[in-house]
Amino acid sequence: MFSKEKFSEILKKINNTYSNMTDFSANAKFDRTYISKYINQKLNNPPSPKILEKIARASNGITTYENLMRICGYFGQIRGDRLKSCRLNRNLSLEEVASQVGISSRKLMFWENGHDYNMDFETSMKLAQLYDVDPNWLMGSVLSEYSPHRLTDKIDIEGLDEEDIEEINRFVEFLKNKKIK
Repeated sequence: MFSKEKFSEILKKINNTYSNMTDFSANAKFDRTYISKYINQKLNNPPSPKILEKIARASNGITTYENLMRICGYFGQIRGDRLKSCRLNRNLSLEEVASQVGISSRKLMFWENGHDYNMDFETSMKLAQLYDVDPNWLMGSVLSEYSPHRLTDKIDIEGLDEEDIEEINRFVEFLKNKKIK
């Protein structure tokens, strides 16, 4: 779950290491207006993992990419259906995957069945590498660079920036949730 408060606090700390917010946004390659909106807790959805990576690089040691991903709710919300689908597509058993990743087959089975067990950063990266998919896709992202069902392959996104693509992502999630209800 996205913690607006924690994210705001981290952005404030990072911002304080710069002479002004314009320098911070230039170094992070992230729009100054969005940084301000996140600091003031005006946005309800977290930035994309790619943007979090840019912020982490520009953080002057204040935070890490992993920490930002956790605060923004990208870890611990594994999509069991995607995890299982990847394993089955590779014709691997639970035991084979568990052994290669360094977890128990029972834990992997729970994740695949959608039980709410948190996944640590290292394990998500190992699974993503094993399955050759983007870890964000495993966590439920619709627009993911390595997703087998990449929406951006089906629509023209030329001229759109990352914020525009995130807006498309939110709209797709809205439509999917609307269909479920």
